[in-house]
Amino acid sequence: MFVGSIRLEEDQTAGQKIISYTVEAKVGGAWQAFSAGVTVGAKRIDVAEKPVTASGMRVTVTEGFGKP
Repeated sequence: MFVGSIRLEEDQTAGQKIISYTVEAKVGGAWQAFSAGVTVGAKRIDVAEKPVTASGMRVTVTEGFGKP
């Protein structure tokens, strides 16, 4: 898949939980940084500096409140 942006959303029924996160793209069999940020909230769109062709995407919450 060709990826130039990613949309993240957080269920806020118990309040906002994500403080910071990273997003990685699997390119050529290896994971590489795609974007990172603080807070997600109802919706956040991260735009890549350079679009990539990826076989997968993964999001890691690096800091948060309570259980995800």
